[in-house]
Amino acid sequence: RWSRDELLAEVAPLPQPVELEVLATHEISPDALLLVWRSVGAEPALRSSLWVRVGGHWRQRFHQGTRER
Repeated sequence: RWSRDELLAEVAPLPQPVELEVLATHEISPDALLLVWRSVGAEPALRSSLWVRVGGHWRQRFHQGTRER
């Protein structure tokens, strides 16, 4: 099992800024949004992120990315 700090050390910060192209947004509920996007740059990928609003703040709850070839 990973601690929060260990997990963040693996996934953040990104080595360089990432540009994104929003492909679609889907409102799951008033407090949940699915964002489908493409990261562009050296390693382009198709991505989806689930965002949930908790206490007035948006938090990413899930993210998945698949490299494009």
